Amino acid sequence: MALPQIGTKAEPQIIPTNAGLRTWAVPPQGLQENIVPNDLFYIRNHWKDSPEIDINTFELKIDGEVERTVTLSFEDLKKLPQKRFQVTFECCGNSPVPDYYTKALRISSVMEQIKGHGIMGNAEWAGVSLKDVLELAGVKDSAVEVMFEGADHGADEVVSDPAEVTYERSLPMAKALHEDTILAYEMNGEPLPKDHGFPLRLLVSGWYGMNSVKWLVGIHVLDHEFKGFYMTERYMTMNEPGSPEPYRYYNKLQVNPSSPTRSPARPFPPVVITWPAPPGPAKRTSKKLRSAPMAERPGTRSRNSTTG
Repeated sequence: MALPQIGTKAEPQIIPTNAGLRTWAVPPQGLQENIVPNDLFYIRNHWKDSPEIDINTFELKIDGEVERTVTLSFEDLKKLPQKRFQVTFECCGNSPVPDYYTKALRISSVMEQIKGHGIMGNAEWAGVSLKDVLELAGVKDSAVEVMFEGADHGADEVVSDPAEVTYERSLPMAKALHEDTILAYEMNGEPLPKDHGFPLRLLVSGWYGMNSVKWLVGIHVLDHEFKGFYMTERYMTMNEPGSPEPYRYYNKLQVNPSSPTRSPARPFPPVVITWPAPPGPAKRTSKKLRSAPMAERPGTRSRNSTTG
């Protein structure tokens, strides 16, 4: 007599894409809807452990080329007018990397470790306009860029050189003052998850996700171009031999509208694979925002797109 088959149902979970467990991709099932749930949204961090920030003592400092230095608590930020819209994030390493896309050892190993095809996702974000926050400080005419300081820091993830570096990126004034550049504190109707920048992150619509600095604690208005480690030594690649510019620096999201996409009418079959335990609590989010299926490449139905 044949024994009855016992079926098991596997819950989708994010997929590790590097040995250091700093980058996690969305499983195929998570990309079948327009909104990716928080617990399935991709993670790209530079260090394995996310900063621990107490929301009750959190402060955001705005200084530099401003009329007055301003320090805001989380409650101060929540009192400002709220903006809410969908934005697609994508990591600039979300594709196979050509052999010539290297810059010695300091960049090639990074690109090799984070490449994949699920390091992207669409979510609904809420927060306050960066422009409104900067206006509280009064930006001087001498301002050229705005630099954003995260609370995450440590030795370089690849070669441990430098031995201590803070994650910092900058934006030109025009992008910083754009109406869709915000300081986000909600993701899909819930407070930012820890691995996505709790309690506050920058959100730069239309640019790769590494520009959207997480665990934001400082905004520094500069009178010069910022040349920090993560602006000049990371997130850039060597162009093909013979190109007029030797390096490509990644900012604006590159989208190929002709890229084929699997139809939602033919969903990916479930895959039963055991990964290392994802970061954060195992409990799945209770709130799920649903909208039209993702028939096009992520971002085409959203108001804006960004990546990193």
